[in-house]
Amino acid sequence: MGYDIKLTGDWSGWSNVFRITGGDKNLSGPNDRQLAVFIHSGNKQLHTTITTKGNNNMAMNGPTLKKGVQYRCLITVSKKDKLFRHSCTNLSNKRVKT
Repeated sequence: MGYDIKLTGDWSGWSNVFRITGGDKNLSGPNDRQLAVFIHSGNKQLHTTITTKGNNNMAMNGPTLKKGVQYRCLITVSKKDKLFRHSCTNLSNKRVKT
């Protein structure tokens, strides 16, 4: 899945970038975070979570973003290995993190 993001404002604590869900709660059931991306105001690092069989909140820290820079991000998931990768590229096509 891919998406574009540009940090333009200020906020405090965690902010939800997006969340794909099969439920109506944040983290109560097995379908609540099919895929979710959050960002923290302090370090501007993306935090990605997915639901896997037996784990409703498999999480990893992703790329750190800079305010005012346009990024194109990509999340790939391997069902077989139960692994996922989150990478972002800025406008100059310099990869931020894989």
